Amino acid sequence: MYCLLLINSIKEYISIYTLHFTLNQYYNYNNVRINTMNDRDYALAYELKKAIEKHVNVLDFKVFGSRAKGINDEYSDLDILIVVDELTKPKKDIIYDLAWEIGFKNDIFISPLIVDEYELTETPVKYAPIIENIYNEGITI
Repeated sequence: MYCLLLINSIKEYISIYTLHFTLNQYYNYNNVRINTMNDRDYALAYELKKAIEKHVNVLDFKVFGSRAKGINDEYSDLDILIVVDELTKPKKDIIYDLAWEIGFKNDIFISPLIVDEYELTETPVKYAPIIENIYNEGITI
């Protein structure tokens, strides 16, 4: 019985070690970063999302770019993809105004990329490399 428990423990350890080693190899060789966005940027993005949701139906909200990857400097902007149900000029104005206000009071430039659900699913925009990168590497708020 003890031998069987020991064998199972060893198998479990080897499985965990193999998974850890494989993930480390993948992330090291492919230069992939795991969520390295700092807490301040996450909090700003969350604050913006909550402010926008008071006025607009937000379907998806993703931070992308240098701040999402954790390779930003103090002058980097905060890039955010905002997907809304239906995009109108008044909704777009609200989003840009809120991004400016929240960014200004926190000394950061927020760059919203705003698309509606139709544009994202039914037009060539869905095939744009930037959209693909955002959905592969972006951080959902």
